Amino acid sequence: DPVASAAGVTAGLDDETPSGSAASGSSKGPSQADVDADDAEFGDEDNYRRPGELDLLKVTQKNVFTRFSVLTHPETGKAMLKKGYIHYVQNKGYARCHSKRDAKGTIIGEPAFCCRQKEAETRFMALVVEYLTVDPKTGKFLTDKPVEFEIKALGLSRIGYKELSQLPGDDEKVTNMDISATMKDQTKGLKFGRMAAPAAYNRREALKKAVLEAAKPFLEGRELHRRIGKDLNTAEMMAHMGVTTLGGAGDDGPGMDDLD
Repeated sequence: DPVASAAGVTAGLDDETPSGSAASGSSKGPSQADVDADDAEFGDEDNYRRPGELDLLKVTQKNVFTRFSVLTHPETGKAMLKKGYIHYVQNKGYARCHSKRDAKGTIIGEPAFCCRQKEAETRFMALVVEYLTVDPKTGKFLTDKPVEFEIKALGLSRIGYKELSQLPGDDEKVTNMDISATMKDQTKGLKFGRMAAPAAYNRREALKKAVLEAAKPFLEGRELHRRIGKDLNTAEMMAHMGVTTLGGAGDDGPGMDDLD
């Protein structure tokens, strides 16, 4: 039990006596069940990320189809989608812009130091369910296997956001359809296509229940917020952008035509 262990260590330090000794009056230590609960194996993909962390949906090979659906919040019905403004920061990756903006993204007042050399880029982050049991050549479901899935985050530039927004036909919504993702020929970005509507997880009650249960830890949107870009304070941002005063900036790094 981690809490009990921490308390035992603290007591041992305070008393300057071994935490497991008779003098400290502590317990005999963890039970065998507690010890066995710490067992781990190599190759377990659940251990590749910290608890509560989302992987990004990616397509790393040409002519390979990935199939997914954008999720909505089960109570509000709104798309699980976040938007932010970012700069490329040397040795840090993408970090959030410091300029204050209105709901449409227009800078309020004077732009922050990070915007004075290069305008911030818009980044969207959506919560999606990726269907794993599909034919990679077509994106169609494999009929001889039950549907397997994984909850992921989909990063989008403004271009990708526009492409997704324009996919639905009449009386369709981006948030209730299956979408394919493939690699673009000339860029690192993704090309999207309409697969089917309504979304697969909305067509099967058991699948819908499983998907929504798996998505629960991410419904507050904190992980989507984190995935948009790092929250660096002014000193960190200036140091890594090569800024010496609040009036100028160094190289802002590469642009972002589209995101994986």
